[in-house]
Amino acid sequence: MFKNKLYICILLVGLTVFFNSCKKDTLLLEENFDTNSNHWDTFESKLMYSRIENGKWVMSNKMDNVTNLSLIYSDLLTKNICITVSVKADRFYGEKGAAGLILFADNQKFPENYIFFGVNAENELVLSYESKNPALAQTFYKQKNNACKIHQFNEFSAVTDKTSIQFLINEKPFIAIKKPENLGNFYGFIVLNSQITADDLRVKLSK
Repeated sequence: MFKNKLYICILLVGLTVFFNSCKKDTLLLEENFDTNSNHWDTFESKLMYSRIENGKWVMSNKMDNVTNLSLIYSDLLTKNICITVSVKADRFYGEKGAAGLILFADNQKFPENYIFFGVNAENELVLSYESKNPALAQTFYKQKNNACKIHQFNEFSAVTDKTSIQFLINEKPFIAIKKPENLGNFYGFIVLNSQITADDLRVKLSK
């Protein structure tokens, strides 16, 4: 028990230093949503939509049994990178609402394995590994976090090295996990019975 806590403490300190160094490293992608040059999936329907609106990315979904997601591909997700994006949960349409980021998904249209990093209708910050295989699915973090400002833009960040992923909210680290096996190369946004607005997506390659 003590060894596990010590390992997590060392990991948090090390990856916090690593995150600060990322700010100086090579910018791979900067998405301000002025155009759709990165080919995000856009569509409109009565119950769901995904679109660029006033220079921001907006997604909505009024169903609790169907996800609305939009992912793009990067072969650099296997390297040491920093992913940072500003996200605001505008509203939740039901008690099961959730919204945020999909990271390291294994398929663009129908992912079966991915990391979810976002918020839910209970105003909890959530980090989980979602999988169609129940033996692999796992919730790493699910609780209210004072660093996460409700109904405001929050900066979500994920920082990777060879074996670990550090997660931060508004530049404050809250958990580090070992990299799950078989991570995919797709990342983007997901909404379930909710609406989000996103802006300023940046991906940096770290040494």
